[in-house]
Amino acid sequence: MNELGPYINKLRAEMADKERRIGILAAEKQVLQSVISTLQDIHTALNKGNKHGHTGRESESKSKAAPE
Repeated sequence: MNELGPYINKLRAEMADKERRIGILAAEKQVLQSVISTLQDIHTALNKGNKHGHTGRESESKSKAAPE
């Protein structure tokens, strides 16, 4: 029975390591979901502008033009 002690401790250490890695992956997943959401919002906004005949570059070039 005493021979199982080291094996049990090894399994507990492995489990703790996996739980730590799961936490890291969950945080990374949350960041990626946030980035995807932001990019989707930008994509939607740009598509709405394009549907109204705006490319996004027009307003940029107008803002750089010298006032008349």
